[in-house]
Amino acid sequence: VTTTYTVVITNSSTGCSAMDSVTITVNPLPVADAGTNTSICQGFNTTLGASGGTTYAWTPTSGLSNSTIFNPVASPTTTTTYSVNVTDASGCVSNDSVTVTVNPIPTVSAGPDLGLCPGSSGTLNGSGATSYVWSPGATLNDSTIASTVATPAVATTYIVIGTDAYGCVNTATVSVTVNGLVITASANTSICDGVSTTLGVTGGLTYVWSPAGSLSNSTIANPVATPIGTTTYTVIGTAGSGCADTAFVTVTVNPLPPVNAGTSLSICIGSTANLSVTGATTYMWTPGGALNDSTISNPISSATATTLYTVYGTDGNGCTASDTISVIVHPIPVANAGPDVSTCLGSPVTLGATGGGTYSWSPATGLSSTTIPNPVATPSATTTYTVTVMGSGFCSSTSQVTITVNPVPVTSSSPDVSICSSEAAVLTATGGTTYLWTPSTGLSSTTTATTTASPAVPTMYVVLVGNAAGCTDRDTVVVNVSNALVL
Repeated sequence: VTTTYTVVITNSSTGCSAMDSVTITVNPLPVADAGTNTSICQGFNTTLGASGGTTYAWTPTSGLSNSTIFNPVASPTTTTTYSVNVTDASGCVSNDSVTVTVNPIPTVSAGPDLGLCPGSSGTLNGSGATSYVWSPGATLNDSTIASTVATPAVATTYIVIGTDAYGCVNTATVSVTVNGLVITASANTSICDGVSTTLGVTGGLTYVWSPAGSLSNSTIANPVATPIGTTTYTVIGTAGSGCADTAFVTVTVNPLPPVNAGTSLSICIGSTANLSVTGATTYMWTPGGALNDSTISNPISSATATTLYTVYGTDGNGCTASDTISVIVHPIPVANAGPDVSTCLGSPVTLGATGGGTYSWSPATGLSSTTIPNPVATPSATTTYTVTVMGSGFCSSTSQVTITVNPVPVTSSSPDVSICSSEAAVLTATGGTTYLWTPSTGLSSTTTATTTASPAVPTMYVVLVGNAAGCTDRDTVVVNVSNALVL
């Protein structure tokens, strides 16, 4: 404390003494305060704050912005205890210290870069801290957790801010690339039933088509498709990155036109056949040589030999089908009714036709049958018969035969006569040009119109009278013979 000191000085020789005093004022030490201990993160700084004096001296000076002010900025690289000498107006000095703990920056990692396929997601993994904030957060399922799911539409660099238990912060980045894959399939197409078409796709590395059943190969870019009905094919293309894209191709299968040329036709040689086809819009007939037009639906055939025609019909979809029809050409039969013939009235004539399979005679008058090749004709007058001969395919021809009917002679002979034995009777016949008497017994002549008969017994004589046409008639005469009377 402040004290006044008194001193008495005595001269030993004289014994005289004197006295004086001095006061020592004791000033209190300043109350030095360096502030409270603090923590900072490596690379950051803190402002110190001392009090209690008028001048200050900090040690160590490293990391301080100014070592002689009360509030220097401290930027230590390691934990440091700073000491400050505080001097007041009396020149009294006191000391205090403060420790600045330097916490290391956390080693924050956002994980390895990712490559994603369009529309897919990937997990970002933050580490090295205790709390995290990711940005941009729009394409993340949660931007405040360590492991978050990213679904970017385009390539994005994500930043994660990690904070440790000391509040120290560090950042890390991770790049997420979007490996876009766009495959392009061939355009939709139409084919005809039973026809194939080649599909196509580009943009990928490998491909898988489905359904595979109607494809030549389901794992190539350009398979040949032969669907049995309209089919939509799906192709999945995969890139080297493993990303896939899907495309579709619809193959419309149009039915074949129902081309119908009808049933076979039969014609006779020299005639024509009217062909007709339905089911399509345009046509082509082959062979076309005997047709009046091979490109219409109803051409006329003038074939001279049996011909198989094929007609190709095409509909509005360009689909073509075919059908066949035979034009069977039958020969004309060569009808022959036989030579003309003469006959006598009442005498039958057997006709004989040739050249066909069936026969039809006209007129029917005087015929035993009109449907056989050799009917018996007994006309009452000269008649011309026409025979229609039918061959294969109902082809026919006609021929004629004339039967000349000659009249028979009108025969008249002597009436029956009676004679006596040894007498003679004159027999006479008329009406002809030739005569023949039978029996010849007792006759003077058998070949004259008049003959003398001297039969020994009763006899019936028959005379056959012929005319110039060779027709004959007969009559009879009986010559009765009586025995002579014996006297």
